[in-house]
Amino acid sequence: MAKILKKLVSTLIAVSSCLSCVLTNAYAQPMNQQTYDPCDVNQDGQVNITDISIINSYLKASIKVDYYKQLDANNSLTVDYADYLCIRSKVFSQTYSSYYYSRESETLITYPSTLGFTGDDNATSTSTRKYYKYVLNQPISSTNPSPYFLTPTTQTISNSIPDDLESIIGDDDRYISENPENSAVVYLNSYGIGSGTGFIVGNHTIATAAHCVYSRDTETWCPSFTIKTYDQYGHQTSSQLTAKQVHVPDLYITEGDSTANRYDYALITVSENLSNYECFRIGTSYNVNASNFSTIPLYVTGIPGGNNTNAYLYSGEGHIVNSPNQGICLHYNIDTEPGQSGSPVYSVVKNYISDNEEETYVALGINAYSGGNLNFGPRFTKYHLQFYKNNTNIGY
Repeated sequence: MAKILKKLVSTLIAVSSCLSCVLTNAYAQPMNQQTYDPCDVNQDGQVNITDISIINSYLKASIKVDYYKQLDANNSLTVDYADYLCIRSKVFSQTYSSYYYSRESETLITYPSTLGFTGDDNATSTSTRKYYKYVLNQPISSTNPSPYFLTPTTQTISNSIPDDLESIIGDDDRYISENPENSAVVYLNSYGIGSGTGFIVGNHTIATAAHCVYSRDTETWCPSFTIKTYDQYGHQTSSQLTAKQVHVPDLYITEGDSTANRYDYALITVSENLSNYECFRIGTSYNVNASNFSTIPLYVTGIPGGNNTNAYLYSGEGHIVNSPNQGICLHYNIDTEPGQSGSPVYSVVKNYISDNEEETYVALGINAYSGGNLNFGPRFTKYHLQFYKNNTNIGY
């Protein structure tokens, strides 16, 4: 049992009904101009291994899609690993259902309607982004940090599918986190900058906020890190990771204060293989209007308390709220403190495949800033998938 400090009393609706792409008998929708099988992502009239390959390629950022709904096989408003499970289950004739999960109310939350889908400029953009790679334990020079560029892939699939941060908000509702995804969260002590949080997104890759690794005030890179891991009970382990490289968007460094926060994301590579730890899946959320996401529980889990290296992990639950620049950043009513910068903003998804349950943790963004009565950070898009999942410039 998690040790509850203070818990926000909230009412969340538990619904036991399934979605259009969840049960075997629901997969067999006829193909015509009004209806389509959401697992048939290339719209060729069949659901087969090709559709599995397409969703897998998208999540690895080796193809792009301009309309997220085309890959949202389970209609969750997010394209993520659960869609891969949905399509794979259809191909192999397994029953499938999935829901968001609320730890506050211990209930399953049905997915909201996908009606009112709105376009996403980040999905259709073809602009190149510039990044800097800083190799640790090497002197600053004309080649360190070194610039590189990532351009969204031009390979795409058919788009024929139509569509009919660092503050406490009010009372502190965080609690000590004792959940499986804790082993995917790490403590960062950035020399000369301060402490923060990161989270594992690959076998050698940790995501965090750019301001946890680079100081805009002093225009300096963090020269060294102490990185510690956690167990599922929120306790630090004896394991310490060895940082090798840091990567930061050029726009975070060069933009003005009012817009740099949109690009406050970074990655750290470590020499250790992290495959034995839990891993956050990266999800690209389309239609981030709060009216759609108000029933979807989101979490921020990180290490509050400044430089307290023995701090527990703390977690809070809330949801997306409307605000300016919603398409670029996520704004949410989840309590955070200094030290939780770089924490994942994520959902918990329960997938039921035949008689088996698989729980996945889908990061939709990074906790970075406080904005009055809400907190916010950059929202994951195809640019972040490419940065973290298909970046040939990283090394470890």
